[in-house]
Amino acid sequence: MSGLILALVALGFAALPCGLFFFNLRHYRQPAAAVDAEARPRVSVLIPARNEAASIRSSVESALASEGVEVEVVVLDDDSTDATAAIVAGLAEED
Repeated sequence: MSGLILALVALGFAALPCGLFFFNLRHYRQPAAAVDAEARPRVSVLIPARNEAASIRSSVESALASEGVEVEVVVLDDDSTDATAAIVAGLAEED
Protein backbone atom coordinates (compact mmCIF):
# COMPACT_ATOMS: atom_id res chain seq x y z
CA MET A 1 0.00 0.00 0.00
CA SER A 2 2.80 2.43 0.84
CA GLY A 3 4.35 1.67 -2.57
CA LEU A 4 1.13 2.79 -4.26
CA ILE A 5 1.03 6.01 -2.25
CA LEU A 6 4.68 6.68 -3.05
CA ALA A 7 4.01 6.07 -6.75
CA LEU A 8 1.04 8.47 -6.72
CA VAL A 9 3.10 11.17 -4.99
CA ALA A 10 5.92 10.71 -7.52
CA LEU A 11 3.41 10.92 -10.38
CA GLY A 12 2.02 14.14 -8.92
CA PHE A 13 5.48 15.71 -8.74
CA ALA A 14 6.23 14.56 -12.29
CA ALA A 15 3.00 16.11 -13.60
CA LEU A 16 3.57 19.45 -11.84
CA PRO A 17 5.93 20.96 -14.49
CA CYS A 18 3.47 20.01 -17.25
CA GLY A 19 0.63 21.70 -15.41
CA LEU A 20 2.67 24.84 -14.87
CA PHE A 21 3.66 24.89 -18.54
CA PHE A 22 0.06 24.76 -19.74
CA PHE A 23 -1.03 27.29 -17.10
CA ASN A 24 1.61 29.75 -18.37
CA LEU A 25 0.76 28.97 -21.99
CA ARG A 26 -2.77 30.30 -21.42
CA HIS A 27 -1.32 33.71 -20.60
CA TYR A 28 1.06 33.83 -23.59
CA ARG A 29 0.50 36.74 -25.93
CA GLN A 30 2.07 37.26 -29.31
CA PRO A 31 4.42 40.28 -29.20
CA ALA A 32 3.02 43.34 -30.89
CA ALA A 33 4.25 43.77 -34.43
CA ALA A 34 6.30 46.87 -35.12
CA VAL A 35 4.56 49.28 -37.45
CA ASP A 36 7.58 51.07 -38.88
CA ALA A 37 11.36 51.07 -38.69
CA GLU A 38 11.38 53.79 -36.03
CA ALA A 39 9.24 51.69 -33.70
CA ARG A 40 11.54 48.64 -33.88
CA PRO A 41 14.07 48.21 -31.07
CA ARG A 42 17.72 48.75 -31.89
CA VAL A 43 20.19 45.97 -31.12
CA SER A 44 23.98 45.93 -31.31
CA VAL A 45 25.64 42.55 -31.85
CA LEU A 46 29.30 42.39 -30.85
CA ILE A 47 31.32 39.58 -32.42
CA PRO A 48 34.84 39.11 -31.06
CA ALA A 49 37.11 37.52 -33.67
CA ARG A 50 40.68 36.31 -33.91
CA ASN A 51 41.64 34.14 -36.88
CA GLU A 52 38.02 33.23 -37.61
CA ALA A 53 38.20 33.26 -41.43
CA ALA A 54 36.44 29.88 -41.62
CA SER A 55 33.35 30.98 -39.70
CA ILE A 56 33.15 34.78 -39.59
CA ARG A 57 31.04 35.11 -42.75
CA SER A 58 28.25 32.88 -41.42
CA SER A 59 28.39 34.56 -37.99
CA VAL A 60 27.99 38.06 -39.41
CA GLU A 61 25.34 37.02 -41.94
CA SER A 62 23.34 35.30 -39.20
CA ALA A 63 23.41 38.44 -37.06
CA LEU A 64 22.42 40.61 -40.04
CA ALA A 65 19.46 38.32 -40.77
CA SER A 66 17.81 39.21 -37.44
CA GLU A 67 14.14 40.09 -37.86
CA GLY A 68 11.99 42.55 -35.96
CA VAL A 69 14.89 44.74 -34.83
CA GLU A 70 17.22 47.34 -36.25
CA VAL A 71 20.55 45.56 -36.01
CA GLU A 72 24.09 46.90 -35.87
CA VAL A 73 26.87 44.32 -36.15
CA VAL A 74 30.29 45.20 -34.75
CA VAL A 75 33.17 42.78 -35.32
CA LEU A 76 36.01 43.21 -32.86
CA ASP A 77 39.07 41.87 -34.68
CA ASP A 78 41.93 40.99 -32.31
CA ASP A 79 44.90 41.24 -34.73
CA SER A 80 43.89 38.29 -36.88
CA THR A 81 46.66 36.89 -39.05
CA ASP A 82 44.31 35.21 -41.51
CA ALA A 83 41.68 36.68 -43.86
CA THR A 84 39.18 37.55 -41.11
CA ALA A 85 39.54 41.33 -41.55
CA ALA A 86 39.27 41.12 -45.33
CA ILE A 87 36.13 38.99 -45.15
CA VAL A 88 34.50 41.41 -42.71
CA ALA A 89 35.47 44.38 -44.88
CA GLY A 90 33.86 42.69 -47.88
CA LEU A 91 30.68 42.03 -45.88
CA ALA A 92 30.60 45.67 -44.78
CA GLU A 93 30.72 46.80 -48.41
CA GLU A 94 27.87 44.42 -49.32
CA ASP A 95 25.59 45.49 -46.49
